[in-house]
Parts: sequence; structure tokens; C-alpha cells
Amino acid sequence: MRIRALSPDDYAPLISAVDAWWGGRPMAAMLPRLFFVHFRDTGFVAEEDGQRVGFVAGFLSPALPDEAYIHFLVVHPDHRKRGVARAL
Repeated sequence: MRIRALSPDDYAPLISAVDAWWGGRPMAAMLPRLFFVHFRDTGFVAEEDGQRVGFVAGFLSPALPDEAYIHFLVVHPDHRKRGVARAL
């Protein structure tokens, strides 16, 4: 598994998959593109064999430097229970 920084180029492929990864629940609207643009230093993508298998979008708290806010964390259903979320 490879972990890399989130990129604006990840938005379209991940937003098109997120509802299915969430079991069909409509979650895409909760993840605006701004997270892929403005928070890419604190967002990460997990890849296996060149495929995106999970991602986290969040940011470090400006008021509480020892804390962070995770807005979204999702792992492809076929890759759960393999430590992807923990690695992210």
C-alpha cells in the first residue's frame, strides 16, 4: 500500500466512488472540492496496485495544535480490515 498526499486530481474519481464505498448512502455532497484543493497537505490517499482504495480529508486545528479534524475517511469495501484506515 502506498500513502500519498491528496490532490485536486483525485476529486473526480473519488467523489464518483464515495457513495458506493459508503454502501449506497449519498455522501458525496458532504465532500466539497475545496478539501482536495485547500487541505491537500493534511489529506491523504491510499493506493494499492495503482488503484485508489481509501482517503482521508481533514485539517489540523488552528486553535488546538495537538488536535485535528477528520471530515471524511472512507475505505473501499474490498479493502477494509486490512489497516488502510489506520495507515491513513
